[in-house]
Amino acid sequence: GSQIISALQTIVSRKLDPVENGVVSVTEFITDGKKNILAGNGLIKGDARALSENTNKVIETNMRQIVKGICEAHGVSYKVTYKTTCPVTFNETSQAEFATKAAINLLGEKNIRKASLLVAQSVTFAIFVSIIVTLFGLNTSNFLLSVMGSDTESIILTRKYLDIIFYGTFIVMIQISLNGTLNAQGDTKSYRNVLIFSFFLNIFLNPLFIFGYGFIPAMGMKGIGVATIISQIIAFFILLVKIMKSSSLIGISIKNFFPNSFYLTKIFFQSTPISAALFMISIGNLIILWYISKFGEFATAGYGSATRFEQILLLPVLGLNTAIISIVAQNFGAKQFLRVKQSYFHAIFYGFTIMVLAGIIIYLSADNIVSIFTKNTDVIKYGSTYLKISALIFPAYPIYFISNGFFMAIKKSHYSM
Repeated sequence: GSQIISALQTIVSRKLDPVENGVVSVTEFITDGKKNILAGNGLIKGDARALSENTNKVIETNMRQIVKGICEAHGVSYKVTYKTTCPVTFNETSQAEFATKAAINLLGEKNIRKASLLVAQSVTFAIFVSIIVTLFGLNTSNFLLSVMGSDTESIILTRKYLDIIFYGTFIVMIQISLNGTLNAQGDTKSYRNVLIFSFFLNIFLNPLFIFGYGFIPAMGMKGIGVATIISQIIAFFILLVKIMKSSSLIGISIKNFFPNSFYLTKIFFQSTPISAALFMISIGNLIILWYISKFGEFATAGYGSATRFEQILLLPVLGLNTAIISIVAQNFGAKQFLRVKQSYFHAIFYGFTIMVLAGIIIYLSADNIVSIFTKNTDVIKYGSTYLKISALIFPAYPIYFISNGFFMAIKKSHYSM
């Protein structure tokens, strides 16, 4: 009997899958023996529990095999009775979700109302920022374009496009704000889908407004800006519908959009560090472009071609940056700090690996890449030289962008400065 009891304890540790839960307990061992008299009969009772029918069957099968093997080895007769009195309980999916949402509504109502207010205030903040960007762009475009080496004719043509874009900046800013809300809920797919949709819509609208058709007049360079703004407006309404259907943004009203100095200040100090860091990068690029323009138009064209391709390669890192903001913020708020650590280092590993591979490919094929955009040998020479140098620092990009996203997620964005 003691051998059987000991062997039964090995079922869970040796026979069950580690991810399956099961318990085997021996609770009674009764014999008919007396003092100085060996027992002729023994009764072993116990309890077995499992969270699936399959696990329950594994326990029963092994229990019968153990009893049979030990008893036959000792020439003892036996009988095994195994009864399943309580079947495994499974919660119906829809009812479980309903109960979860009910608990959230009861326990997190204040947080949801705060979230609704923050969403509204972020849109208000985006409108304020767009006004500043529009005024700045309209009044400094000529100067900035001249710094980049553009002549008067090029500036006039470029302004026809830029002015339209600057006037529509508020649409883009609000769209970015709505995307931030979706990211905070773990939804990174909606904005991706919107970007893809806007891309193909632009392909259709650009020639339509550039050359005109039917009642639509030919707008030339201005038509590119109009097509861009129209596609962004449509994308904005798609995101807006997605946001309004969100169950986590209940009770949002017009009064939530009235400027609230407390929340606007919080948003400002949360967004300013990363904005300042990106602004400094832009200033650095402008300074680089100014110096490059001193070497002539071929050098400028080569640099422009190379940076366009460089931006494409940075998209995976920017995607990881967006993902890390959402994942880390949610786990940090839930105090799941181990998950925060794992998410950050996994993102760094994936980003670093991708950029190392991309850097090797770019370094070895820089000439062929730039030749996609131009056949001019001088432009190819300048562009490939830049790409080869840039390829060496590719592995640093994921560390920079993902770390920025990490600090934003834990509300320490001032570290990124």
